[in-house]
Formats: sequence, C-alpha cells, structure tokens
Amino acid sequence: MTRVLMKEHMRLSLLAAVALAFSCAAPRTDSPELAYLAFANAARRGEIKVAASHLSSRTQAALEARLKGLALALPDAGIKEEAFMALSSGVRAQPVAGLRVVRQDATQAVLAVKVGERTENPAEQVEVEVTMVKEGSRWLLEVPELLDGGMP
Repeated sequence: MTRVLMKEHMRLSLLAAVALAFSCAAPRTDSPELAYLAFANAARRGEIKVAASHLSSRTQAALEARLKGLALALPDAGIKEEAFMALSSGVRAQPVAGLRVVRQDATQAVLAVKVGERTENPAEQVEVEVTMVKEGSRWLLEVPELLDGGMP
C-alpha cells in the first residue's frame, strides 16, 4: 500500500473507533449529551454497528462513500468494507471524562467533550468539540470533517 492509502486507512480506522464510542443496549437519544454518551459507550465496547447508528445520515453516507472509495483504490489488497470495519474495531475510543453543552438550538448542538482517563492531572485529558444534529426525535453525531472533505 502506498503511504497515502495507509494514512487514509489509519484515519478511517480512528474515525470508525470514534464512531463506536457511544452506545448502550437501549440508549436514550432525546438529549445531545445522552446521545453522545450512547455513541461513545458503543465505540468503547467495539460495537461498530451500534456506534454507526448514532451517526447522522449525512455522516453515514459520507463515511460509506469514503470506505467504498478506499475499497476501489485497493482492489487487489482484498479490503472490503466489512473487513475494514472489523479491523478498525481494535482501535478503542478514549473514555469520556467530562461533557458540557457549548451551544444548542432546536436542531443542532455543540458539545465540549473531555476525553482521557480520569486522573488527578487534568493535563492528561483533551477537550474536543463535537457537533450533534437532531434527525426526527433523535440526536446524532455529525462529523463535519467528513462532510467537508477535510479528512483526506
């Protein structure tokens, strides 16, 4: 594999892991915070299909297109979408150490998520912002980098 394709594989693996981080048996998705935690829990448990169900429809479509593109770019490498998802399940998302709403309206919310093990040294944790969108009655994770083509 070329370096570019290897890099793409790693980025998609990490994205798949993030997507896996938020799920429970019967998760509540009536608030952006609970929906994100459901996604994060599924991702941490390696439940790819459950985590993917917590992604917005636009994010799911963009991810599917990327995976198909990768499979087409590497036809002789034998990479299939299912195999790729199974391989990426070995990557685990970081635990959620904190969560707060930065801003929210009726259809979109931005959350500040602190990830990393809970320790006495908060410098070991990283805070990232994630976007949640409301589709029907459910809040779902949207990954703008995938939608904007920002992730090569």
